[in-house]
Amino acid sequence: VGLKIKFFSQYIFPIFTIGLLFFLMRTLSIHTFSHIAYDDLTQLIYLPAGIRLVAVAICGWVGVLGIMLGWVFCHLYGDEKTFLECLLLGLISGSTAYAALLFWQLCCKIDDALEGLTSKLVIALVLITAVFSAFVRYVYLSSIDPSIPFLSVFFIGLCGDILGSIIVLYAIKGIVYLLKRYSVL
Repeated sequence: VGLKIKFFSQYIFPIFTIGLLFFLMRTLSIHTFSHIAYDDLTQLIYLPAGIRLVAVAICGWVGVLGIMLGWVFCHLYGDEKTFLECLLLGLISGSTAYAALLFWQLCCKIDDALEGLTSKLVIALVLITAVFSAFVRYVYLSSIDPSIPFLSVFFIGLCGDILGSIIVLYAIKGIVYLLKRYSVL
């Protein structure tokens, strides 16, 4: 029984929670910011970028699986793309964020416990993740349509990932602050 509870709490619960949060943020982002988007993958404010960043920073490869599940939810409940496209997008999205995290950890000499984080290091992680993501997004989209303009897709995606990540990070910070202030934490 203890092994089942540990497996559930270490893997199933985080994967499902990340997947659900990713799906909800993507749905919110699409419905709220579609008027300032190049397409459904390249938005000027992309809230799922923040969920993706937090998921891989806290959960590592389990976060990648959660992002993949989030894309599956996007297919099942958001009527987005085919199932295989969503699986591929989830794998690309999660693994790109995870690769950016590993690169950031290597460059900034940050361990897996993320000890000693400063605002400057967090901003560096946001920027590195956004650059990785925007570039890989362009490569993916140009593999489908070679006439996709690099600068538009890259810079809109870059801005969207940065803004989305910062909004989500500050929302989390605000929630933690309110919970501490009202003695819930």
